[in-house]
Amino acid sequence: MKNLRFIIFLLVLALFFGLSLACSDTKIEKVEDISVTEKPIEEPQEIEDPTAVKESEEEIAAVDNDKLTSRENPAILGETFLVSMDDWIIGKVTIEVEMMEVISGDQAWEMVKKANQFNERPEEDKEYILAKFRIKVIETEEDEPFEINHAKFDVISGGGVEYTDFIVVSGLKPYLGADLYEGADHEGWTYFMVNKDDDNPLAVFERRKAVEIWFKLRP
Repeated sequence: MKNLRFIIFLLVLALFFGLSLACSDTKIEKVEDISVTEKPIEEPQEIEDPTAVKESEEEIAAVDNDKLTSRENPAILGETFLVSMDDWIIGKVTIEVEMMEVISGDQAWEMVKKANQFNERPEEDKEYILAKFRIKVIETEEDEPFEINHAKFDVISGGGVEYTDFIVVSGLKPYLGADLYEGADHEGWTYFMVNKDDDNPLAVFERRKAVEIWFKLRP
């Protein structure tokens, strides 16, 4: 009888240890099944600045437009040019330039005389040429005005000689001279005196600078 009890005790003990080992194995398996996936760290992507793109496009346009004009290949009415330059007062500035209208001969003299009776009458072999330009200031480095005036233009004869006669015409409306802040758009007349027999006089904006633009003053 004692042997039977001892055998039952051993069987119960063995069953207990067996269940313990089974539970222990199950826990280990669960731990082993857990896997950690390392997600690669993404480097921050640089966001493209639309302003920088715009500036880049404007610079390219400025370079391209500058190369389109020369004394042999001047601009005509209605052509618009985007130019970037360094102004000695306000720093970097980007502007649009367009010649909108040209008047010469008797019609130009009538406009000059009507503008102010004290404006100088041209000599017999000379005549006025009036040109209306549109200037728009696209961007300035500082919040300072860009000055546009008659002095920014020269006139060159068809034979390649600069006209150096000093003349002053007052009273033209609208007049080209103005101080323009960023975003301003201005139209106005400027004036030149040339020989009547000059078939191909040319106006030059910002002559001798990298951004110079040549304009044809006769059809």
